[in-house]
Amino acid sequence: MNAFSAALNGLPADFDPELYLRLNPDVAAAGIAAAAHYLAHGRAEGRVWRSDPLPADFDPGLYLDLNPELARAGVDPALHYRTFGRREGRFYRDADPAAAPRREALVVFVHIGKTAGSSLNEVLYRALGPGVRHVETLVDHPSVAARQLAQSGWVSGHLWTGALCGLVRGVTDRPLRLFTLLRDPVEQICSAYNWLLVLAARGPAAEAVMPEDIRAATRAVAATDHGDPAAVIRTLARHGGLFLNHQARAVFGPGAGTMTDEEMRAGLARFEGVGLPDRIGDLAAQMTGCPDITVPRENASPYRFDKAVFRSPAVAGFLARAHAADARLVALVRAGKG
Repeated sequence: MNAFSAALNGLPADFDPELYLRLNPDVAAAGIAAAAHYLAHGRAEGRVWRSDPLPADFDPGLYLDLNPELARAGVDPALHYRTFGRREGRFYRDADPAAAPRREALVVFVHIGKTAGSSLNEVLYRALGPGVRHVETLVDHPSVAARQLAQSGWVSGHLWTGALCGLVRGVTDRPLRLFTLLRDPVEQICSAYNWLLVLAARGPAAEAVMPEDIRAATRAVAATDHGDPAAVIRTLARHGGLFLNHQARAVFGPGAGTMTDEEMRAGLARFEGVGLPDRIGDLAAQMTGCPDITVPRENASPYRFDKAVFRSPAVAGFLARAHAADARLVALVRAGKG
């Protein structure tokens, strides 16, 4: 497909159908035309359609060394770097031994899923240079974490605040600047629920690399009657560790559900900044020191169920009881009590 015909069809000018199917094996397995899938679903889901050139000094073995979760997943290091790694700011080489480690304060971002945190990661990379995304993959690799953080201006991860700060402080003595981003508690659950439906549609290839709790929840959500409030409640309750009070637990830890408002305020005082979607630009400016920085819009997958079920009296009542810590946390931040 040439660039002119791709543009006429609304596709990226460099869209490569063969590469798209190679990078998205679930689409290939389903026998769906690459262009049709990208236009109907792939663009909104943030699917990759192209690859970038490799740096001249790219070392596949060192890339897997520095990104051990990729080694465990058995990915092709060169293909991964060309399609994902460069844009994610992944490290592919060690720092110059003659260069002094960075000593400025390290921006630490508690990345809570489905809050537009990936957009903030992009901002951090553009403004502060190399950083470590998904540092939770390095929990068992402290020496790798130390090598990466020595070169980094920022770090983010899907760990609760105490665990994330503990991991970082275990490998660097740099001062830390702590931030996080929250979202309306019901919208965050809806988005997480929908993301599992997106993963389920990707089939066995996607399931094979999922942690067991994500795999079980993905199967459960896919099997749920999304129009039946009672069925939705059962799924949310059964997999509450992924859904219920997720933001509060990410900020405060496992005991978040029993915290008082005063205890929450004290916990929030550790953070230099806590943002909400309508204030994401302010948070990005605070994190980077760049007042005019633009936050890219995060890819939003089309909803595969009617969100109205989450506003039904039954589900709303369940969430008012079982999801109350998230509601209180967001209310405190919105009121400026953090």
